[in-house]
Amino acid sequence: MNFNHQSHEQAAIHVLDLPQLYARPSAQVLVRTLERLAVRPASFDGGTDIPDDHEGGISEDGVPKYLTGIIASRLAWIDDEDVREKIWEVASTRLSERSGRTGILSNTTSQTIPSVSRTFHIPTTTATTTTSSSGDPSISITLYEPSLTSDNLGHKTWTASYLLAKRLPHLLSHFRSLVATLSGPSEHSNKSVITTVEFPRQQPQQQNTPPSPFLRILELGSGTGLVGIAASAIFSTHVLLTDLPAIVPNLHLNVEANKENVIHANGGTASVAVLDWSDCHSSPSLFNNEEVKHQEEQHQDPKYNIILAADPLYSPHHPQWLADTISRFLVKGKKEAIAVVELPLREAYRPEVEAFKTRMDEKGLELREEGEEVGFDDWRDGKEEVRCWWGVWAWKITKS
Repeated sequence: MNFNHQSHEQAAIHVLDLPQLYARPSAQVLVRTLERLAVRPASFDGGTDIPDDHEGGISEDGVPKYLTGIIASRLAWIDDEDVREKIWEVASTRLSERSGRTGILSNTTSQTIPSVSRTFHIPTTTATTTTSSSGDPSISITLYEPSLTSDNLGHKTWTASYLLAKRLPHLLSHFRSLVATLSGPSEHSNKSVITTVEFPRQQPQQQNTPPSPFLRILELGSGTGLVGIAASAIFSTHVLLTDLPAIVPNLHLNVEANKENVIHANGGTASVAVLDWSDCHSSPSLFNNEEVKHQEEQHQDPKYNIILAADPLYSPHHPQWLADTISRFLVKGKKEAIAVVELPLREAYRPEVEAFKTRMDEKGLELREEGEEVGFDDWRDGKEEVRCWWGVWAWKITKS
């Protein structure tokens, strides 16, 4: 007998076992039931984000009909009109959650999607894809997504960011094989010397291990910070995460929340800055830059060995602005300088994707590697498959 399997089966609650309206359950009972029916944020791995059918969870079969019944009921046995309104509102939210986050947006009078927190499990080696009880190396990053409005989408973690974060161990392996040394200035000479870069080992480094001073990473359009936080931990180095003024406060909050257990625990540091791509003369303006202020300010014209960007194209202006920004901040003339971009292949933005490739070529950057992969999002219909394209760019090699 498989005791664990039997107990899980017995623990699953069918919708018919929930308080039924014909029995006129109290307002408190209905509220508690609706709380149990809340949908967890999507994992983006293609798994379900509805409540588990195990360990006290509720089977999803029949739940939409159950919620619809509550919404349609007059709840006449509940005397307090405000309480009835609250129950209808929560039931509507539970039903909307099963239609994806756009479903929530279309069913709320404030045109605001409620805030959520998500935890993402990111592998730190090319051999792992998820966390496991066997001790496979990975990191868990928890991100807060504020209430999302229809005109401010930077507060959502998008699929391209998750896929790019999971690709970072492959990028590290590629980067390590591409070049084992970087040029650093000598204290006693005007000439450059070859300085070995210590890349992160497979095990987390000690918290007081300083990040590599010669590997600098910049993330453009960081959003909630998933890619930049993961890069800091996986590369054990300093990462500057940037976005527009409206996005940066929450971005900073997420960096701070993951600083000790994720970033510092793996030998990295991170800072947050405002950067507007549309201003070709702007430089990153640091936001609450406590511990790493000196690392950015000592560079009047900062350059970066690696630039990362996920899902950055939302208007016809963005291809030019993004290519200009990458060209400005990517270390010139270094074979180890690369820009990595991941884009969802949305039909409406195909012209922007092609325009971006053209602008990068015009800037003297060539596509060294590319590929496509599939992820999942909760933006439409609860679980939407999203195909993404990724590319690794480097400066064109000129023959002398």
